[in-house]
Amino acid sequence: MKKRFLIYGFTGTILETLWTGLGSLVSGNMTLVSHTSLWMVLIYGLMVFNEPLFALFKEKPLLLRGLTYTLIIFSVEYLSGRLLKTFNICPWDYSSSPRSLNGLILPAYGPLWFAAGLFYERLFFALTSPKQKNDPAGSTLKSSLLILSGLQTTFYFKFYVFNFMLQALLQLSLRQPLPLFRLFRLFPRWFLP
Repeated sequence: MKKRFLIYGFTGTILETLWTGLGSLVSGNMTLVSHTSLWMVLIYGLMVFNEPLFALFKEKPLLLRGLTYTLIIFSVEYLSGRLLKTFNICPWDYSSSPRSLNGLILPAYGPLWFAAGLFYERLFFALTSPKQKNDPAGSTLKSSLLILSGLQTTFYFKFYVFNFMLQALLQLSLRQPLPLFRLFRLFPRWFLP
């Protein structure tokens, strides 16, 4: 469990670094400067407590699993943010957005957290599945690196690209989120696995 806590923590921190680097690109900063905090390793590591849920929800519909993980991630983001704000060490602040909840969570990140929850579910199964006897290269590290690189499925990549495009649109021109039903009409193929 400790090992997976660290794997989840560092995986989330790497993904956040990539995300903020892409955000720099959208804002015109070609140095692609990224930022995160070491606190995030601990917060993303809390995903280890979702493992029983991953196993329980294995056969449930994708939408139910994704929405459940999204709500859990929003809850953990809010509660950990409240705790860190108590000590003035919260590394994120969404209070400049009128749609944020106490500056701690931003509903526009819902699709990103939906994909992240499903990503962590796949990572859990890759880390805990029994190794094949006839597969000498089937190490846990190799499996997790394949998942991390996004090569195992295009579904998660599509959600990340979609969310990145949405954030770029919001940041550059709209200044407010589009209604969800319009997003599905704009990119209906992107939501299919």
